[in-house]
Amino acid sequence: MGRENRDALSECIGIVNQAILKLELNPLVENDKEIIEGSDVEYPNKVTLKWLYLYVPWTFWVWLIGLLISAFSIGLVTSETDLYKSIKSGQDVEKNIINNSIK
Repeated sequence: MGRENRDALSECIGIVNQAILKLELNPLVENDKEIIEGSDVEYPNKVTLKWLYLYVPWTFWVWLIGLLISAFSIGLVTSETDLYKSIKSGQDVEKNIINNSIK
């Protein structure tokens, strides 16, 4: 078992050395491009729907729509439960739960 750990440790050291060499040969060139591209966005005085449409990534919109659909679906399912119906009608919830568990 000690031999396997030593081999794994040697492999990890090799990977770290490769990463260090890559960074030494190519220092921060990719990060500078990202910083320059990100600074092109002008922040408006008011956030409008047009600005959101232009500058918010589509993955956020998909996530937001999925979240809204999930919340709506959970609301529909919850509204069909006996517990919600008893709360809405104003009956004593404990009494309904006890009566339903006895049956």
